[in-house]
Amino acid sequence: MIFIYITNPLYPWKGEVADETECILITKTTKENYEKVKNEVEEIHSYTIPYIIKIPVEPNSKYS
Repeated sequence: MIFIYITNPLYPWKGEVADETECILITKTTKENYEKVKNEVEEIHSYTIPYIIKIPVEPNSKYS
């Protein structure tokens, strides 16, 4: 499952205020596939250092 959100953040960057269009990618994967997904994002991302967050979750009992 993949969600992509288009956003226009304002943030300080190298002494100036950056105003750029960005995409936020939210995806679900297994613990076993996390490194593969992370490596692929790092490989194709246009930033030198993409901001990648891993949020471990546990499903509710009805889902699992």
